[in-house]
Amino acid sequence: DRDDMHQLISYMYVENADTGIFLYPSDATTERRLIGILRGFGGKVYSLGLHIPNADSMSEFARKMENEEEKFMGTMA
Repeated sequence: DRDDMHQLISYMYVENADTGIFLYPSDATTERRLIGILRGFGGKVYSLGLHIPNADSMSEFARKMENEEEKFMGTMA
């Protein structure tokens, strides 16, 4: 959404951040996609889907989610 993009760019500018991310839940593998490079101060905006696993119990979900968080952190490196 255009308004969301403007809000993210505003936050990036105020915080002097060179990276902005739209994070959303996904049933697919976690991956980062470059949306655009900002003119001016040169920040980059990414879209990133975080895989939310299915599980039969809370303990199984927690274990699987920990694995997804590790993958997520590797994606951000």
